[in-house]
Amino acid sequence: MRAGPDRPPRWIRVFGAPIVVGGLSLSGLLAALLLGDFGRYFSWPTIAVPVVIVAWAWLRLRYR
Repeated sequence: MRAGPDRPPRWIRVFGAPIVVGGLSLSGLLAALLLGDFGRYFSWPTIAVPVVIVAWAWLRLRYR
């Protein structure tokens, strides 16, 4: 089955969000290791993104 002109390819719909979250986490980890003070402040929110997503999903399922 092919994606139509108005629909993105299926792999982007399935793996798009995990790739973005992984990229943010990786950039936060590298920033913390390589960029000194700026990296310290940049890394906290980017490393917290997966934790926030899991908490949001858990609360959404729990209070459904």
